[in-house]
Amino acid sequence: MEVVYPEPPPGQQFILRRHLREVFLRSAFEGESCEACVGAFLAPPGVPLLMQNGVSQAPAASFLNLFTTREPTYPPEGEGRWYEDDLRRRLAELGDHRLTQLIATHATRSWAIYLNESLDEVLAFHGRTLPGPRHTVEDDEADLLEPTLIRHLPVDVAGMRPVRLDHSKVGSPRVALIDATGHGYELRFTGFHRLRTSSPSDAAIRLIDEIRGPSGRTWFIFDPVDQTTQRKLAVLADSAEWVETLNAADRPRQATGE
Repeated sequence: MEVVYPEPPPGQQFILRRHLREVFLRSAFEGESCEACVGAFLAPPGVPLLMQNGVSQAPAASFLNLFTTREPTYPPEGEGRWYEDDLRRRLAELGDHRLTQLIATHATRSWAIYLNESLDEVLAFHGRTLPGPRHTVEDDEADLLEPTLIRHLPVDVAGMRPVRLDHSKVGSPRVALIDATGHGYELRFTGFHRLRTSSPSDAAIRLIDEIRGPSGRTWFIFDPVDQTTQRKLAVLADSAEWVETLNAADRPRQATGE
C-alpha cells in the first residue's frame, strides 16, 4: 500500500541535532529539568528538527501571552510542570526579542526550548506532562483482540483493496481503496490518533468495522477476506467519512463541501 506524506511547508528550516547538542553544551541552564529537556531533544533517531516560519517564530512577548492564556494551570507546587516560573520571568525580560521555539515529546512529557534568532543560544525552556490518558502498545493490542462492535460501516466494500494511506493533510489521513473495476473510494478520518498497518498491506477486505476496545478508544478495522491474515489494518480515530472518488488511479479528489 502506497503511503503519501505531507508536502514540506514553505519557509521551513532544519536544525541538526549535532548542532543543537553544541548549543546545549554552551547553555547556562542546569539541573534535573534541564537534563531531561536535553535528553528529549537529543534522543534518537538522529534526524533534523523541523521548524515552520509563522508558527514557531515570534517575539518573546507573544510566546508569553500564548503560554499564560492557553496553557493549562497547575497548583503552585503541583506536579506536571518544570521551570515555568523562570520561563514567565525570562520571556517577560526578553519582551520584543524575536525567538524560535522548538518542541519535543519524550515519554510522558513535552518540552519546549526558545532559541535566539541566530539559533545558537537557548534563552528559555520549560516542560509539561502530556494531557489525557496514556496508552501503551499493549493497550492497543488488547483493544484489537477484545473489541466491542459498535457497527459495520454501511458501505459495500466486499473485495475492495486498500491502495493508499494518504497523510498529505496533517491530522486528517485517509485510506484510499479500489474495487474490482478500478473505481475509487476513500475513508477519511477525523480526530486521528494512530494507525496499525496490515500484513499483507494490500489484502482484500470484506467489512469495515467501528469498534471500541477495553481502553474506551474507538478504532476502525479493515476486516480482510482472508481470515488467516496476520495483521488487520486498524485506524484509531474519533470518526470517519466514506467518500466515492472519480478515479482511483489518480490522486484522490476532494468531496464537495469538504
